[in-house]
Amino acid sequence: MMDGNGFQEHQKKFLGNLLEVCRAKQKEYANNENAFHNFEEAVGISMNKERETVAWAFCVKHLQSVRDIITSIEEGNGPPKQALIDEKFGDIIVYMTLMHGMITDRINFEKIITDDKED
Repeated sequence: MMDGNGFQEHQKKFLGNLLEVCRAKQKEYANNENAFHNFEEAVGISMNKERETVAWAFCVKHLQSVRDIITSIEEGNGPPKQALIDEKFGDIIVYMTLMHGMITDRINFEKIITDDKED
C-alpha cells in the first residue's frame, strides 16, 4: 500500500514525465504564433463554437477511457498496465492545462480590451 511519502514520489515522477509529454505534444497542436492553433482551426470543421469546447470534446474521449478502466477494475478484471494509465491520465491533464490556458488567455484578452476602454 502506498504511504504519503510514496505518493509524493509518485506525483513528482508522474508530473515530471508529464511536462516532457506536454512539450512534445505542443508541437502537434500549436505553431509559433498561436499555442492553440489546431483547436481554433477545428472550430471551423467541428460542431463546436469555441476552441475550449473543441478541447473539451477531445478530452472526453480520454475521460471515457479512464471510466472504462475503472469499470473493468470494478468488475474484477484487475488493473491495467501502468503505461496505459500514465497515457490516459496524462492526456486528461494535458487537456485540462490547455483549457486552463485558453480560458486564462481569454481573461487576459478581455482585461486588455477593458483597460483600453478606460483610457
